[in-house]
Amino acid sequence: LASSEAMWALYERWREHFKQERDHEEMVRLFPRFKETVQRVHEVNNSNLPYKLQINKYTDGKLLDLITTFRITEEDIARYKAQGFLDDDIE
Repeated sequence: LASSEAMWALYERWREHFKQERDHEEMVRLFPRFKETVQRVHEVNNSNLPYKLQINKYTDGKLLDLITTFRITEEDIARYKAQGFLDDDIE
């Protein structure tokens, strides 16, 4: 798909576009998941399927990281949605 440098540049543009705050250490830690997700999206979008995927503000796995780290429950997610801290499309 692209060199690591080009993928890192995409990661930085993604972060700016979706207004995602990350320090350098966190970016380094989350970059492999971002890269894997982008590659998967690229593969699916080039495989003649009747649908296309897109990257979004969750592409680097930060939300999954938080849920796993803090063991956020379904009730927590529902509460965060009700308070406007999470989008309704999060399950």
